[in-house]
Amino acid sequence: MARLYPGYTLAAGQSLRQVADNDTFEMWFRPDGYTPPGTYFMATVTMVPLADLTTCPSCIGFHTLRIPDHWNVMDAYGNPIGTGVPLEIYIGGPYPECSTDEDCDDGNLCTTGTCDEMNCFFEPVWCPEGEVCDPETGECVSEYTAPVLIEASSVMTHGAAGDFAINLNLASPWSIESRRESQITQHRFKFVFDQPIDISNAVVTLSHGSHNGTLTLEGDNVLVATMATSPNPAPLNNVCLTINISGVKDVSGQYEMAPAVIRARLILGDVNFSGVANILDLSAVKTQIFISPSAANFIFDVDASGSIAILDMNAVKSNLFGTATCP
Repeated sequence: MARLYPGYTLAAGQSLRQVADNDTFEMWFRPDGYTPPGTYFMATVTMVPLADLTTCPSCIGFHTLRIPDHWNVMDAYGNPIGTGVPLEIYIGGPYPECSTDEDCDDGNLCTTGTCDEMNCFFEPVWCPEGEVCDPETGECVSEYTAPVLIEASSVMTHGAAGDFAINLNLASPWSIESRRESQITQHRFKFVFDQPIDISNAVVTLSHGSHNGTLTLEGDNVLVATMATSPNPAPLNNVCLTINISGVKDVSGQYEMAPAVIRARLILGDVNFSGVANILDLSAVKTQIFISPSAANFIFDVDASGSIAILDMNAVKSNLFGTATCP
């Protein structure tokens, strides 16, 4: 760790040379005091004179510095530490005037203010790797937390038109899925979490039918479960589908999500989401017939074939007055 101020360096096991007012270098920003591994933000920062820090608020706080190739950087013993090495640093400021340390109490439990040469300097609470300072207590705590489910959707592939999703509410009133699965296209349920996740122990169960037995990770925070076409040869219809999700952990494997329950009303042809398939849905599909599915009208492609056609009208007719309710 190194504590860096514009114009000079205070070393904690390392010291940086050639750091001076108006030096420009590349940084990985950690704007909240910490950042989970792999989610840094690149920026170029120009070091400014002490008196100008108030005009450079982005210079203040925790940062990870990547040492440029042309810097001659040495440790506290004068040994080169190489280029491209990330160092966590803290740029202090602004610097109010003071006469005693008591004048430098900023109310932040994660910093210690000291008065030095009539200016306040704020030393952050340095925490071990994987921990951050809790501003409520001033103590180091794990930077990881239990994942929280924040979004869910039912996605289907509509032939050459591509994938389209219906968002699923995480609480009542429960959403309606009006499209029919088939041997060609199935419902893919996507569950979005608030952070990168570990799905090695994840479990997804369905009240009707089942998923295909393989849970996948999309990006670093989306769990995907695809409905199985077998042993489900008959498409689900007019049922309340209950989906249970559990076992998802943060990337450190320390914290597990609270089990979540989502329900969806599967009502074939209820394209206006009224809760019952009726003549209004049939009329709505008719207005879109022979129009290619898009983000604006995919819902009328009831069989998810990739075209809005007579077959979609027939699908709605086959389920007139069909409905489903959820607890």
